Amino acid sequence: MLAMMKKNNKFEEKVYRNSLVYNVKHNPGAAGVLASLSELSLNEISSSSIYYKLDKGENITLEYGGYLFVGSIQTATNVNA
Repeated sequence: MLAMMKKNNKFEEKVYRNSLVYNVKHNPGAAGVLASLSELSLNEISSSSIYYKLDKGENITLEYGGYLFVGSIQTATNVNA
């Protein structure tokens, strides 16, 4: 399935969007405030959110937070605002 996801960006996005509820319910300790939301609310968030796929070394500013499926987060230093 990973090979198919890498070949088809739309399919990959759909897999991640549809797995949000499962990920939150499966590991609520890592989900933060999302763990307290209903399945309906999580589906609404998932369907109305913006999906970004970044390559290694790419940066993004998330003013209102985000949900990380794979990878790690580092605080930016020496950023010119």
